[in-house]
Amino acid sequence: MTKRIKMILPMPMPPEAIELFKQQMPPDLSRPDIEYEWVGTHNGANIPDSY
Repeated sequence: MTKRIKMILPMPMPPEAIELFKQQMPPDLSRPDIEYEWVGTHNGANIPDSY
């Protein structure tokens, strides 16, 4: 059974930038029984204390 992990980056990003984030993950943390999905948010982070 394959498990899934969604890596949510806290800002909108083009696919090229997401690929660069993927490359930063150390290979020894990757496992064949886990599928990683890397996505950026659609509207950016909403930080309550930044207004």
